[in-house]
Amino acid sequence: MNTVFNERIALWTKKHGSLILMILLVLGFSTHANAQQCASVGFVSAAENDDGYISLIARHNENNLERVNNRAGIISGEYQYSFGVGKHIVVVEQWPTKVYKKLRENSKIHIRYLPLNLKYQTVLLDVKADHNYQLKVLSSGQKIESIEVNSDIKKLCEAKGKEIFKAFPLLQESNGTESNNPENIKLPAPLEYRLRQLMTKLENSNQSDEFDLLVQSFDGSISTDIGVLTSSDYQNNGDAIEIVSVKPYTLAEQLQLRSGDKITHLGGDRIKADDSSPFKQLKAYFANLYIGERIKITFLRNGKKNKINKRFMPVIVPKINYQIAEKTPSSKTQEIVTEYQALAGINRLELEQLILEIQHYYQDNNYNQDVILISRAEKFDNKIGFSGDKIVFPKSTGLKIFNINEHSFAEKIGLKTLDIIVNINGQDITTDNIEKLISSLTLLKSGDTVSMQIQRGEQLVTLEKTYQPQLLVSFNLSIDLPSIKIATERLEKESYLNRRSMALERRRDAPNDGSSSLH
Repeated sequence: MNTVFNERIALWTKKHGSLILMILLVLGFSTHANAQQCASVGFVSAAENDDGYISLIARHNENNLERVNNRAGIISGEYQYSFGVGKHIVVVEQWPTKVYKKLRENSKIHIRYLPLNLKYQTVLLDVKADHNYQLKVLSSGQKIESIEVNSDIKKLCEAKGKEIFKAFPLLQESNGTESNNPENIKLPAPLEYRLRQLMTKLENSNQSDEFDLLVQSFDGSISTDIGVLTSSDYQNNGDAIEIVSVKPYTLAEQLQLRSGDKITHLGGDRIKADDSSPFKQLKAYFANLYIGERIKITFLRNGKKNKINKRFMPVIVPKINYQIAEKTPSSKTQEIVTEYQALAGINRLELEQLILEIQHYYQDNNYNQDVILISRAEKFDNKIGFSGDKIVFPKSTGLKIFNINEHSFAEKIGLKTLDIIVNINGQDITTDNIEKLISSLTLLKSGDTVSMQIQRGEQLVTLEKTYQPQLLVSFNLSIDLPSIKIATERLEKESYLNRRSMALERRRDAPNDGSSSLH
């Protein structure tokens, strides 16, 4: 597969159109371009619940733009941005018109004029010379749903002294090379491998006959994961939920829960075993909390009673955009505006956790850019795709499987969890050769025959298959760190409003001594 994204995207055209919008965030640069080769881009007016909104470009590639420049033209909807021919990464913001009108050109925007529900979206523009594009921003609630091409007409570009934003080529990858970002922070090997595996899993779960390039947007905001694994059964005669493990950077870690803790009370109510699992009962408690409400948990740690009493502020996952190149190109005509599919539940949880770990790893290494950009070219994974532990019997030795990676060779040959491998390629496993035999599986070449004998329950089963390594997909991933601050500000305001509302409700419900009650 060709892993040069420029060539991939060049295939994505439409017979009568020439603008491509894709949700993708890539670092670039902004300078002036040749005025003879440009296109103009504007926005049509929008309204929501009878309120008017204006749209503007707040950032081009890595450069922030003055929002209030050309204020009159932006309010009237007549202002046209000028772009050099090629691809541009821009951040589009949508402001309430009545708020934007209060701003003044050449003046710093005071914080009180920044609306809490400021909506924004990052898009990739691919413009052609002497075209005029009018974009329509569609939004609902607190987010931009999509950006559509309202009109595309041939029109001579006349910048007349205005700045023309220069295009840049998308990041190119080839020969299995890897690129992180300008500061060249390298991910630890385990985190790197999990990322490669997950992106390949996402590509496999989103296979489509329509597109030869997968582009997805994931608005992280509030993490949907508590961050714990609980025991499958209730403990202490049905009166406790035991925490088995705690994921890093999650709500559970912020609450300082640990493996082995036994929760006895949630919100002041004693744990009682019911028809639901322990995890579902714990999840239901958190699902019913409002932002800013007190989390009240009583738990036993090493037999000693402990209490948690903290305000509920969910973990924020930064907004991400990822682009995956598929293995099989499609010859179908592509739409100008890409539609995005929702992530499956398990994939979303995996992605949330992985993004949190990558975010914190970069920040712990003093990364100070707004965007983390990770690009990978496709490569073959020489790992077989299983994990296991040595197990010794009175007369033999084996490897007991406890995990198998999806789409791996281990899965394709037919291995299952709890299988015990006792023979590899005709050699019985012993305590002396187990490491050598397992290592030999990492040296396989495409086309080699692999045979295994496994103990599955009471049966001895032989598995055999021609080895084909898994292809790890090519992708671009961007993590938008400023989105954390935006989401946090919204949560803090919601927390304040919720606490105020609850205080007023308690005051209203409190008995009024000295006054008569009406019935």
